[in-house]
Amino acid sequence: LTGKSLGSVESDVLSVPWDHSAAGFAHQSTVGIMLKDTLIDNMVVGGPAYQSNQLRKGDRILKVDGVVATAQNVLKLLVGNDLPGTFVTLTIERIVALQPEDEPRHVSLCRMKSESIAERRKMFEIFTAIKHDALHNHPGQANGALGEKVDTCINLWTKMLIAEDNHNKKIAANVTSLQKDCTTWLSEEQKLLAQLRAELSAKDGASKDAADALAQERRKNKELEDKNRQLEEQLKELQDRLRREEESARELR
Repeated sequence: LTGKSLGSVESDVLSVPWDHSAAGFAHQSTVGIMLKDTLIDNMVVGGPAYQSNQLRKGDRILKVDGVVATAQNVLKLLVGNDLPGTFVTLTIERIVALQPEDEPRHVSLCRMKSESIAERRKMFEIFTAIKHDALHNHPGQANGALGEKVDTCINLWTKMLIAEDNHNKKIAANVTSLQKDCTTWLSEEQKLLAQLRAELSAKDGASKDAADALAQERRKNKELEDKNRQLEEQLKELQDRLRREEESARELR
C-alpha cells in the first residue's frame, strides 16, 4: 500500500492537459514574441522569450541563428524548422538611455508547442491586428488614440497574466514541496515497516527454534519412557523366572 502511495506521490501531479483544440495556428512551434518589424513589441507570458528573463520589449532583433534579420524574413527565421524542442539563437540590440549598448546580446530560446500558450498568443495577435489596423489603415489622431488604448489593454492584460503566472508558480512550488514531504514521509514509513517485518521474522525464527527444541525434548522423554517400560517388562520377566525356580526347588526337596 505504501509502495502504491509513494508511486502516486512521485508522479508528475502538475502535468494537467489543457484543451487547445480551437488554437488553429499556422505553425506548431513558437518562441512567444510579438514583433513590430524587427522590434520586440511584446512577449507572451509563459512563452520561451518571457521565461528566459533576458529579453525586453523594445529590443531589436539583429540576427537569428547568425542570419541578418529584416522585417521581411524575421518571422520565417524565428519559425525555422518549426519543431518544438529545437533551439534558436537571437542576436539583439538593446537601447539604454536612448543609446544602443556597446555589444549586442545573444539569447538562446527553446521553441515550444504553439498550443501550450495558444489562447494567450491568439489574444496578442488580435490586439496587434487591431493596433495595426488603427495606425496603418486609418491614420489620424483618433486612431492614434485607439492604438494607445490597445497598448493600455495589452499592458493591463499582461500584468494580469504575470500575476496569474506568479500565482501558479507559487501553487506549483507549494505542491512540489508537499510532494517532497509526502515522499519523505512514505519512504520513512516503508523503512519502519521493513524494520517491523525483520523484527517479526526474527521473533518467528526464535519461536520456531523454541518449538523445535520442545519437540526434541518431547522425543527424548518418549524414548526414556519407552526404555523404562522395557526395563520394567524385563524386571517382571526376571521376577517371574525367579519365582518359578523357587517353586521348582521346593518341589525337589
